[in-house]
Amino acid sequence: MITTGDTAAGTNAVVSNQNSLTAKSVNITDLGGFTGSYTHGLDGKADVTMNGYTYTIRGNAEGFDINNPSMRAAGTFTIKVAC
Repeated sequence: MITTGDTAAGTNAVVSNQNSLTAKSVNITDLGGFTGSYTHGLDGKADVTMNGYTYTIRGNAEGFDINNPSMRAAGTFTIKVAC
């Protein structure tokens, strides 16, 4: 699991390298007021690349804006982490 931030504001992503780099899931918590998720095989799209020791995960997530939580919102994300 790749984690950024903390439980109040951040991301958790699960990436597989079984056949090729694949984002299995991405959870976003209160980043820029957006909270949402992406799950492989459901709605949305995410791509993973690796350059050296740096992962870049880009895609779309479904969720809500914390200022209007009763309305669904779509968001795009880019997560870049080095290990």
